[in-house]
Amino acid sequence: MRSILLLLLVVWTSGFTQDRRIIIQLVDGESKRPVEGAKIISTRDRSVVSNYLGYAEIEVSNKDELVISSIGYETLSIHPSAQGNLRVLMNKRFILISALNLAFDKALEEDSVLNKVNLNTDYGQSASYTGGWTKFYNELAEQLKNDSILLTQKFPIEVRFSVSREGFVKDILTNPESEVIRNGFTMLGKWQPAFQSEVFVDQHFVFLVMRSLHNSPNPAVPMELTAEPKGGMTAFYGHIARNLKYPKEARKGKIEGRVMLKFIVDSDGSIKDIQVLQGIGGGCDEEAVRVVSTSPKWKPGTRRGVPFPQEVRLPIQFRL
Repeated sequence: MRSILLLLLVVWTSGFTQDRRIIIQLVDGESKRPVEGAKIISTRDRSVVSNYLGYAEIEVSNKDELVISSIGYETLSIHPSAQGNLRVLMNKRFILISALNLAFDKALEEDSVLNKVNLNTDYGQSASYTGGWTKFYNELAEQLKNDSILLTQKFPIEVRFSVSREGFVKDILTNPESEVIRNGFTMLGKWQPAFQSEVFVDQHFVFLVMRSLHNSPNPAVPMELTAEPKGGMTAFYGHIARNLKYPKEARKGKIEGRVMLKFIVDSDGSIKDIQVLQGIGGGCDEEAVRVVSTSPKWKPGTRRGVPFPQEVRLPIQFRL
């Protein structure tokens, strides 16, 4: 009788920890369209790529964490649900590029620092303007600088746009509203779209249009190269997955969701001033702060090659 009980215990324990296959669907958080080409990596270095319908199948255990990365979206770290398959909403990730200054007296010359906004990351190959970033700023400035309507607008103007997988600009948003800027984009050439996991994908950018009171020698004002973790976002979220401890209160109350954090990556790469922008309670907010504070130093943001402090906003996902 005792041996039978031990055998049943072994079988039950093995069944509790054994691997299982789950299906994950990734969709855009705004349009609800499938996200193709995203990479999904488990803490045991198993990896899959989402198909054109946003689906991927991966083998997981109860202790696994999954890191989901795509060049056009924020990287996520999630715990597979014990109930089965997952549907994950992906939030767009906007890449900050140099500002455009409309007060200048000559064309921008080739600038190796400026062109570094076209970075290769752990996500894949970033989108780029045909002919390079220098050509992009010169051609856009040429379309805008003499427009009398634009000169009456309040500056700076924030511009957000997406480069589609076909290489065209879409979803141009300006704040404050500027039809002139949207029309200026329609006069530009084609882009080389972002490339990840052997497929072309959308990518999203944000920059400022400014107008100085005095002439400037160049139309582009260099902004920062974005701070990033050493080893990329996949390595960062791998660290989070390995060290995150689900709070007992949250587990008991079945609390799950996303904690949005804001922090500073200092000029030496250290993380400081971590703040919770949006929390879910149950101890998850405090745990998110704690685990990010244990992160190894990042590569600091730079301006003209000089490191400087930069604000970063990142989500930490809690899922039972």
